[in-house]
Amino acid sequence: MLGVVPGRFAGSGVQVTTAGSPLDNIGGAALVESTAGVFLVSRTSATGFMALDATCSHESCTVTGADGNVYVCPCHGSRYSRTGQVLEGPAKAALRQYATTFADGVVTIAV
Repeated sequence: MLGVVPGRFAGSGVQVTTAGSPLDNIGGAALVESTAGVFLVSRTSATGFMALDATCSHESCTVTGADGNVYVCPCHGSRYSRTGQVLEGPAKAALRQYATTFADGVVTIAV
């Protein structure tokens, strides 16, 4: 189960403070919940992040699980890479990617 981190919707993005969360370290991942949606976010480098829509492309369940570097849907077991590609079905479509920026300890997901 991924850790849940709150996101704050502001303007055209969702802001997430990384300090004290799984996103504080390279390789960390979290489920970010906000009024603008739910996102799977992983830290790929000191300043790099990957943000994905957390809605499974199979039957719209929220992807909440992780198995190492793989996201797992709890409903029917679809497995996705950290870049959102389907590794194992029943899902057939990749998860949507969102652009991110990082400054002053805050990652912003463009929505």
